[in-house]
Amino acid sequence: MTNKAKFLVTGATGNIGGAVVSALLAKGMNVQAGSTRPETAQYDDRVEKVKLVYSETETVKAALEGINGVYLIAPPMDPFVQRVLIPFIDAAKKAGVNHIILNSSFGVEFEEDDALRITEKYLMACGVNYTIFRPNFIMENFTSGFIAPMIAEGGIFLAADEAKTSFVACKDIGACAAVAFDEMLYDGEFNLSGPEAISHSDVARIISKKTGRSIQYHALSEEEMLAAARAQGMPEASVEMFGGLYHLTREGIMARVFNDVNTITGTPPQSFAQFAASANW
Repeated sequence: MTNKAKFLVTGATGNIGGAVVSALLAKGMNVQAGSTRPETAQYDDRVEKVKLVYSETETVKAALEGINGVYLIAPPMDPFVQRVLIPFIDAAKKAGVNHIILNSSFGVEFEEDDALRITEKYLMACGVNYTIFRPNFIMENFTSGFIAPMIAEGGIFLAADEAKTSFVACKDIGACAAVAFDEMLYDGEFNLSGPEAISHSDVARIISKKTGRSIQYHALSEEEMLAAARAQGMPEASVEMFGGLYHLTREGIMARVFNDVNTITGTPPQSFAQFAASANW
């Protein structure tokens, strides 16, 4: 890949976006970080920061100018996200973007009506070189994501029963993105997981051992979990999507373990114990 190529990372202030930016920089790539509030992006002068709001055509057009590849991240918990991602894909094609990596979601291949699955199929048929990444739940949810406030209170409160999840570290997602762009890994679909599937009880034990605090997993009913989400102001459509994710978890979909991170990068993915050992708790 030529050093003159420029790569746009959307959602660049989030956990996954930040990891992708870091991985691209590590390979010496030219990176443009797109976000709704670029002034909050904590990047050095190697990164060009741009405002990107999917629903604002002018910001999309400006962000795509001169871009060779896009790492496309959906706004979180939007059950109708195809309504903004598909027009973005069209704009990217019109702008001459050569490669789009879609950050999709683990298990969407089983849900043909899912917004991300609809977006996947549109991207695959649109004529632009594509790569589909389907990461499992990310480990960073426990340190800086939606589960972090629960950890601060000494517990994990979710409707996962004792089902297992092959959590993946954002660092491994970023490493896969850098290789996919650099080696032009076109027209592939990859399920990104960690090396093992563990339960939330296992996670609580690992965090407790690392922090010296007593962290307990509390298996909620789906009704209890969704009631808590509503109480925190989550929109009803997002509540239903949230419930669906943990339904898939209880059904065992999130317990699948894939070797795709190792296949792409040549390095085994990080385990949760390894992640916890270096995390800032």
